[in-house]
Formats: sequence, C-alpha cells, structure tokens
Amino acid sequence: MEEEELNIINSKINKLVEDFCKIKFKARKFTPGKTLISCTGKFIDSSEIKNMISTSMDGWLTTGRFNTDFQNKLAKYLPS
Repeated sequence: MEEEELNIINSKINKLVEDFCKIKFKARKFTPGKTLISCTGKFIDSSEIKNMISTSMDGWLTTGRFNTDFQNKLAKYLPS
C-alpha cells in the first residue's frame, strides 16, 4: 500500500514538473536590443528537472542510482 501511495504522489509531482516546465522554458519572443541574452544559457527540459527531483527524493545528493549509468555513458563518450 505504501509503495502504491508513493507512486501516486510521484506521478502527481511529475505532472506538476511538466506543467511548470511548459511555462518556465517556453520559447519567448526575441526583441533586438531588449531581450536579455544570458552568457550561459540553460539547455534543460522537464526530463532533467524530474531526474533532479527524483534523485533528491531518494535522499542521494552525491552518487546515487543514476551514477553508474552516467559513468558508463561518459566512459563510452570520452576517448581512451
């Protein structure tokens, strides 16, 4: 029962993150001379936000369940 409740809550959180990201990261009209261009633009979407929240809710703020997958993908990407 507890696991089912947690899954329901997690689904609600994911839906809220989707709704948030649709507003927060929507394309904005560019007006030359007025629109601020950040020197370090963010290239994230709801999937990254959901992963950050999910990891935080696990209580892992360092190496958690995503770490091994990340290390394996990074090792394949980097030249030997």
